[in-house]
Amino acid sequence: MKRFLLGVFVFASLMATSCSKDDDNPTGNNNNNNNNGGSGKMAASINGTSWNAMVAEAYIDRDEEDIVLYGINVTDLNAKNAKTIQILLENYHGTGTYTLTDIDDDAYMLEVVNGNVTSFGLDTGDNGVGGEVVITEATNSKVKGTFRFNTAAIMGDQKRVITNGSFELPLLDD
Repeated sequence: MKRFLLGVFVFASLMATSCSKDDDNPTGNNNNNNNNGGSGKMAASINGTSWNAMVAEAYIDRDEEDIVLYGINVTDLNAKNAKTIQILLENYHGTGTYTLTDIDDDAYMLEVVNGNVTSFGLDTGDNGVGGEVVITEATNSKVKGTFRFNTAAIMGDQKRVITNGSFELPLLDD
């Protein structure tokens, strides 16, 4: 499942950084309308600024009992700006509270600004806990809940605080 998560992360960064002038929206809209592309819903505040996913889904590996919650928002294809949030829950068992640590569960954020990619990993601080996910509803076809977590740039000293996170996502088999 972690290989899958890394693959999604790489795909998102390639998609966000490889857009060209040919990808312009013919209406002139910069795609910053926060419309969700027919998938699930994911929203949060990133350092106090609202963020809404354009595409959001959850992927589950039922054999490994792992789930990935994923959302992406491309705010401007011309300037190559995008943000993704990904959360990995290992030993997923449905509704309940999942503590985000580097050991089992993890969270990532990818930020692309003017084509420059910054990857953020879970920042667990001194207590080993970086945040939490609360699953309030879980069926075989969807998952719903809330999240919050802290991140730090994998390279550099930038930090992002993710708060007020919420999701209602279709649950797809990995």
